[in-house]
Amino acid sequence: YNIYDYSFTHVTLRDDQVISAGHQFIEPLMVVAFDNIRVPVNKFLRFRFALQMPMNSKYINEAHVDDTLPHQVAIFYINNSDGNTILYHEHYDPESKIDSSSFRNNVLQNKLNIQHEIEPKANRILLFDGFQYHSSQRPQHNHCRVVLNINFI
Repeated sequence: YNIYDYSFTHVTLRDDQVISAGHQFIEPLMVVAFDNIRVPVNKFLRFRFALQMPMNSKYINEAHVDDTLPHQVAIFYINNSDGNTILYHEHYDPESKIDSSSFRNNVLQNKLNIQHEIEPKANRILLFDGFQYHSSQRPQHNHCRVVLNINFI
């Protein structure tokens, strides 16, 4: 609802469906990348590129989880930027049978405690459990923040 809060996204894979022709280039690269860092992948669930534009003040996007089914998350930082990724101590409980926003709002009462802040550095990859709440910050000093968000099992 803030006209200055916008970003650009491009999804190549979602829900077992190839959404973009660019997917044929991304998945083979990620297979090799995950193999090189010795992270086993049974299946990729989603590839989502995100480009966030700067804001003139500190702005933290809403804390969320990417899916309510068991998964892992990898955030691959494409460029050096400010606008950290924030990981919170709190995790979504799939046994609650409610959506992750309702769980955050009603069960956790929006009380999230920061566990780590990770600075975007080109070619850095961040791995964490998919049920862990996280958020991104908008850049203030760099011209953009570009990441590839990967969900996998």
